[in-house]
Amino acid sequence: MRRLVGYAVGLVVLLALVASPALFWNAGSGGDTDETTTITDYRADYRVDDSGDLAVTETITVDFPNSDKHGIFRFFDTADSGLDTARVRPRDIEVTMDGGEEPFEVLDEQHGRLVNVKIGDPDVYLSPGEHTYEISYAVDGVLLPDGDRAQFFWDVVPGGWLQPITKARISVRLPAATVGDVGCAVGIGASGGCTAEGAGTDTLAVQVFDLAPQTPVTLRTDLDMAPTPLGEEVPWAPRFDRVLGTHPVLLTVVGLLAIGLFLVGAVLARRNDESDPGFGLLYAPPSGIGPAQANYVLREDVGQEQFVATLMYAAERGAIGLERHGDAWTITDKGPDAWAGLDPVTRSIAHLLPGAGGSFTAGAKDVEAGKRLKAEIDSFETAVKSWGTGSGNLVTSAIGTRGGLLVLVALVVAGVGIVWNPLDMTALALIPGAFAVGGAPLWKTGADTTRTSQGRQLWSQVGGFHRILSTESAEARFDFAARRDAYTAFLPWAVAFSCAEEWERKYRIETHSDPPQPSYIGGYYGAWAAGSAARMVSDFDSTVSSAISSYEATQSSSSGGGGFGGGGGGGGGGGSW
Repeated sequence: MRRLVGYAVGLVVLLALVASPALFWNAGSGGDTDETTTITDYRADYRVDDSGDLAVTETITVDFPNSDKHGIFRFFDTADSGLDTARVRPRDIEVTMDGGEEPFEVLDEQHGRLVNVKIGDPDVYLSPGEHTYEISYAVDGVLLPDGDRAQFFWDVVPGGWLQPITKARISVRLPAATVGDVGCAVGIGASGGCTAEGAGTDTLAVQVFDLAPQTPVTLRTDLDMAPTPLGEEVPWAPRFDRVLGTHPVLLTVVGLLAIGLFLVGAVLARRNDESDPGFGLLYAPPSGIGPAQANYVLREDVGQEQFVATLMYAAERGAIGLERHGDAWTITDKGPDAWAGLDPVTRSIAHLLPGAGGSFTAGAKDVEAGKRLKAEIDSFETAVKSWGTGSGNLVTSAIGTRGGLLVLVALVVAGVGIVWNPLDMTALALIPGAFAVGGAPLWKTGADTTRTSQGRQLWSQVGGFHRILSTESAEARFDFAARRDAYTAFLPWAVAFSCAEEWERKYRIETHSDPPQPSYIGGYYGAWAAGSAARMVSDFDSTVSSAISSYEATQSSSSGGGGFGGGGGGGGGGGSW
């Protein structure tokens, strides 16, 4: 059940990240209005055929006051169609300047939303004065459905031109006569400002003067004909184009691949799981190992908590002394003979001490002690993991190791797809992302190892002992009267298993008295005679954590209403460069 919840949360997070570009659609700074050129004459001839396809020729005369420009650019907004599900994409683009050929390139910008026609040679500056550009292109299926009629709704002068326009003359040839009023608007959100000649015929003409930069001129009229098919249509609004792309069939393939790879990841994770061997009650820890190894066999995990537990275990066995002085703890070596009989992992913590009879003190704000503790804990973790495989209790899992690497690679690829979106469709990140979610258990601690038959037997014993320490049920009762020293003797194991509070509560329930303070830890009898052993353990662990944090801190410190104007298809504009 926990895994299913984890999968659900992971998939929700993945979907949210993939969909995040939709939140920032239309976000960004406005266009640059510091434009030195002027469009002195803007002419556009629009011809819509019987199938609704549009052919356009724009003749644009631009006055360049200086010789610091290479040419102009004309961009098209594919999302500006007057209908959320339709897209406007120009094709068959041709360009001339002053009657001759002029180099140009067609660029996709804003992840495919804008088609930018950049006209001019970057190695050539234009001479001052007027230059006339002719841009021709076609757009498929531009008529919108309006009930049982077709509608022409178009920005005949796009609203993205950065230059002021002295004069604009527009002619529109339609496949049928207009029906009703012909709306003509100047400005975004406007409902008037110009008049279209030719209402009731199939030919319209508009003439306007002195347009400010970024001012659209929009025509909207119904036609005496049935709707025609749209040239490009998708089931979602433009804000989702960066997420879903503009090809529904491709999106379906992506979805199916994502589902398939999620299942592949989940199956690999499931195959790497180990079934519990059964945990019969065990009233003492297995011999020959310390609490850190026991926890590693139980959970395949080791960390600072197990290091602290091992120090306590060494103190309980008489190898070291532990004593509290104010907010500091002192660890004292009891001599080489005291370490005899202890397991190799427990003996490895002797590296912390300077030698027989030597001591080590750690205070909460002691940077040098924190540096030493961090190094010792890292070494201790390595020792525990090496013991796991060296003892024959665990072996490397091929599925866990290779699968975990694949999960990491899949996460990186998904992140690239979401953040950079190189293919203008973040949904593609669902393919590696879904595999990473399905295979996420391969990345958890211990997934790269698996227990041998010997290890499973030890796992069963450790699990049975863990039940005794952590379970309050009647079947797991412990006879403290027969083993009066058991509480303090087993406390290091409870710390390693992260159940010290449960072990203390078990003692209180079964004896109706406070647990004894461990005699192997000094400095607590005066202040905490009736206190909690778990609190003492927490204080010791906190001192270790604070010292390490003090050291790590030194490392980090070094490092419009009602109108329709500007809402039609043909959105875009341009400027000079």
